[in-house]
Order: sequence, then C-alpha cells, then structure tokens
Amino acid sequence: MVSEEIISSISPQRFETYKRVFSEVVYNDDKCDIRHTILFYMEVQRLYSHFFIPIQVLEVTLRNNMHRAFSEYYQTESWFQKLVNEPFCSKNSKNMFTSTDVFITNHFSRKDMRHRILQPADYVGKLNFGFWVELLQANYRQTQFWQFHTEDVFPNKGKSKLGSIDDSLKRVKTIRNRLYHYEPQWKNQKIFLNLDDFCKNIEDKYLLIMKIVGFCSVGQKDLLEEYALDFEINIEGFKNTFTDLRDV
Repeated sequence: MVSEEIISSISPQRFETYKRVFSEVVYNDDKCDIRHTILFYMEVQRLYSHFFIPIQVLEVTLRNNMHRAFSEYYQTESWFQKLVNEPFCSKNSKNMFTSTDVFITNHFSRKDMRHRILQPADYVGKLNFGFWVELLQANYRQTQFWQFHTEDVFPNKGKSKLGSIDDSLKRVKTIRNRLYHYEPQWKNQKIFLNLDDFCKNIEDKYLLIMKIVGFCSVGQKDLLEEYALDFEINIEGFKNTFTDLRDV
C-alpha cells in the first residue's frame, strides 16, 4: 500500500514519534489513523521548511561578523592559527580547525591545485557552525577579544549577556542539527499538553533564530520579515487544520 511505502521511507520508528504526538495534540481517536497521521507529519515538515533560510542567514552573518572582528583583533585575516595557538583555545576548536584544514587541503589536491595557497575565505566558508558557536564558550568569554569586540559581532544585542547568547546559539545548533538530520524538534519523551503547546514549541524555536539574526544584523532580520510572515500564516493554517480535525 502507498501508506506503508511512505512510512517505510520515513522509518517506522520516526513515524511512531509523530503518531504519538498526533494522538496527544489532536486526541480524536477516530481521526488517529494512518492517513491523518501522515498528513500531520507532512504539515509539520512544511513548518520546518521555514527554518532553513533564517538558519542559513544566521550562519553566514555570524561567521562574517566574527571573521571581521577576529581579523581586527589579531591584525590579520589569517587569524585562525593564532587563535588555535592560544592557551585558552579549546580542544574542540583545535580539532574542528584541524579537520577543516585537512579537508580543504585534500579538496584542492584532488583538483590538482595542491600548490594553491589557502586563503582566509577558504576557512571562513568551510568551518562549520559549531566552530563559531564554540567561540562563545566560557573560556573564550574571559578574553580581551570579547571585551573589545562584542559589539562588532552582536551590534544589536542590547542588554543580553554573552552567556545568554551562548546558550541561545547552542539551542540553535541543536535545532539546526535536528533539521539537517530530519529529526523531530522535540525529545522523544516530550509530552505536549495540547495543539497550542505543540505549536508554541515550534514558534519559540523559530523566534529564537530570528532573535539571534537580529543581534547580528538588523538589516538581515528586516529582509527576513516576509519569510517570518509566511511562517506565521502557515502555523495559523496548521492550527486551524488540526483544530478542525480535532473538533469533528
């Protein structure tokens, strides 16, 4: 059957997660069938699709802000090795830089460009989101860099503390990783009180991403307003669809 093929492509284990949540938030036993559960799954994916552009904007804006700030701090755009040699540099940062360096070197070697001198832009474009988030860890926050360049990286943070921004970016990293691995945006044991509670869980995550984009660049956040409006319209449509289904 078509439904069995769809469930198989999603994976039975993952589908069960959505089935459980669907039964929690819709709680109409007559409607908790395979067809409506698949509909629920697909509509949730539609909501998740709104996350990708803001996350991409955040990644690019954050890394470019940090690159400019570290370039000024170390007086060179090739600041990466200087950071790695600092006594406060974390093992994670060193490992991420080393693996990226190897990846870039191998990439150019395969293209018969092994003698090409690596440029700062090569690293900025290839270092993953986790590398930049790592630079807000507590051992970095005590350094002179953040004392003098916080406003360069987060010019619109207001009274938000770096520790709070660090916590938020760690949450965004988890959201990003779950999206890119097609995982639900909740822990398996998470219990939702109702449909509004479920939607709030999604809305809060979206708004968190938008907030951090705004910390980095008001202009970028303004450019995303149209996408944010689409998200609001879609989540209201989602609520209406499953409220109507629940009340039938």
